[in-house]
Amino acid sequence: MLTEQLCYKKHAKIILQSSVLWGIWAALFESFKIVTSSSVRYLGTWDVVTITFTIFFAYSVLWCVALSIIGLVSHPFWRRRNVSERTLLLSYLCISLLSYNCLWIFYQVGNKLLYNSIHGIFQSLTLLIGAALIAFGVFKITSTLSRKRYFEGIGVITFAFGLSTIFYMVLYVFLKSKASQGYLHPLYSIALFLPFLLVFVSLTFIFTKLSVRLYRTNLFSLAHKSESLTIVAICVSFIFCFVYQGLTKKDVPQGKPNILFISIDTLRADHVSIYNEIEKETSPNIDRIAQKGYVFKRAYTPSSWTLPAHASMMTGLFPSSHQADRSLHQTMSWPVDPLPYSALTLAEILRDNGYRTAGIISNPFVSSTFGMHQGFEFFDDQVDLFEDIRYLSLKDYSILFKILEIFNIIDKDDYDGEQRVIEVNKRALDWFQKHRDDSAPFFLFLHYNEPHFTYEPPWPYNKSKSGMQLDYFTDIELLNEGQFSLSSYGLNDLTALYDGEISYLDHHLGIFFKKLKQWNLLDNTLVIITSDHGESFNEHEIWQHGNSLYEEQIRVPLIIQHPKLVPSSIFDNDNIAQLVDLMPTILDILQIQIPAHIQGRSLLPIFQGKPELSFNLAFAEIRADINWKAQNPRYGDAIKAVLNKEWKYISYDNGREELYNLELDPQEKNNLFSAEIIKAKEMRELLNAWSHAVSPEKRDKKGKIDGGRLEQLRSLGYLQ
Repeated sequence: MLTEQLCYKKHAKIILQSSVLWGIWAALFESFKIVTSSSVRYLGTWDVVTITFTIFFAYSVLWCVALSIIGLVSHPFWRRRNVSERTLLLSYLCISLLSYNCLWIFYQVGNKLLYNSIHGIFQSLTLLIGAALIAFGVFKITSTLSRKRYFEGIGVITFAFGLSTIFYMVLYVFLKSKASQGYLHPLYSIALFLPFLLVFVSLTFIFTKLSVRLYRTNLFSLAHKSESLTIVAICVSFIFCFVYQGLTKKDVPQGKPNILFISIDTLRADHVSIYNEIEKETSPNIDRIAQKGYVFKRAYTPSSWTLPAHASMMTGLFPSSHQADRSLHQTMSWPVDPLPYSALTLAEILRDNGYRTAGIISNPFVSSTFGMHQGFEFFDDQVDLFEDIRYLSLKDYSILFKILEIFNIIDKDDYDGEQRVIEVNKRALDWFQKHRDDSAPFFLFLHYNEPHFTYEPPWPYNKSKSGMQLDYFTDIELLNEGQFSLSSYGLNDLTALYDGEISYLDHHLGIFFKKLKQWNLLDNTLVIITSDHGESFNEHEIWQHGNSLYEEQIRVPLIIQHPKLVPSSIFDNDNIAQLVDLMPTILDILQIQIPAHIQGRSLLPIFQGKPELSFNLAFAEIRADINWKAQNPRYGDAIKAVLNKEWKYISYDNGREELYNLELDPQEKNNLFSAEIIKAKEMRELLNAWSHAVSPEKRDKKGKIDGGRLEQLRSLGYLQ
């Protein structure tokens, strides 16, 4: 009886030790991931310490309870084997490691981060087998060592485990910066597991050698067994990798065109010179592409701000359906809902059909934080050079930053919340350099933030009509709040800066396309150039975007060009296109089946001159926004709109209704709602029917925005 009690006490002590040791490892690793992420910008030192201790306490308690249950069940087995304390400790550490990875897999699958296909199955198995290999290897080696009495205490194990953890965390950050597919790639998982195993074995061996006298024969035996086990683990893992690669390998589509999808943020259609609606030539290079392609003179975005518009481009759904929009229960730290992982994106479909997919973005609302990375094998959303710096406020308080700026080592563009056209083009060309010889066609999505506010084009694009150099304008928030107004001269200068941003972007787009032409990449590339929304310059006493559904905010340019698949030199003023039409259009051109749930319609019949359906309607919507309300009570309402070739109807959640005749009143100055009751009723019923059709049955609730992204959004004027 006494022996039984002592055995249980020993078992309980080992469970407590292993729980605490695992809690330390998990706390260090989880905290390390937080400290190396952008969210740490809004965390102080005490916050990081608090998070670390919270994770440590939670994991220690959780694992203590779990291991206690396991210990009660497995106690007879351990007692019969008469295992040592050291072996028992290592066994529970291995169980913890295996359990941790199982929980990670369940989290991935439960949140639909792993594909519901052969991809997901083998990625899950790779993670599980990797953890099992470590558990088996550590247990086997340490059991052998303990039986030969090579350990004098548990300290050697703890010390080796701790140093291995440090190596594991450093390798994690390195691979995180290198791996294009993040955690989901099986090679990434194995690249973490195997080095951890090797380093642990090596360190344990070294510290054992230093702490215990080993005979030559025993040392040889130990080295031989360690080497054999390591070789077996590596072989099994790599064999599994080859199986994974073989089962998930996609056939390379032959003869399919490449796709270059360009989204230019905040670009009004009437400020693109090919649309012939302004005197100034702002976009000669875009014009040259348009002259060889198909130009929709009337193209509309389903929303007047960045996230829902881009989500609609990528899903073929309206914002009410894809849910990437302002949250219905928004707070200042949770203003929007990201694109849910359940959404099927254009990039996912193309990737699964053999395309190499890549995205390079320059606005945080198009980043992985908001789910826009789905389906991209390579996704570059690091907006700033210092995006992951621990305290971005150093730029304001650190002498080091001032010195670096003086010597032009860094500049404001390195931490301004966006990525300029030169940076986007450089990263795109670097990507092309690496994949020029690939046999698979590519889908490259490029997002440019020019001419988004702030308007600060470099010389010589920052000139007024008279040729005078203009200063950067900073007080647009005061204009939004109605604290002052601009004179006609001031407004002209402001729009000149906006047009200068377009010209600056256009110049570098010309250089970019010239390089692609030199590489012969344009002969079989479908080029799409569009924008997510426009911009208001005091039309209807409104500034910027995201706060109305008037023409200046929802009418966007749309240019589609391919030497063979799309008619050239067509300027279509008859058909109305929408951004939700882009996804089904691309799939239709590629002869890929369009998913049944897609709400957009393929434009291919228009290109072929035989449209079976009429393209004469467009819909748009924005949800209420507390940030706009905070600036001006006139802004921030939930709004919906429907338009056809002649009429446009706008409905506000406060009961206000507007009706405009776009043919006679394109600037929407004369509200005809009271004078055209019958037409207003007809358009209202049409809008209500559409709203009912796109309304989702359920919503996916997501978490808060990382602190780093919040700061970027504030720097771009989205938040206060």
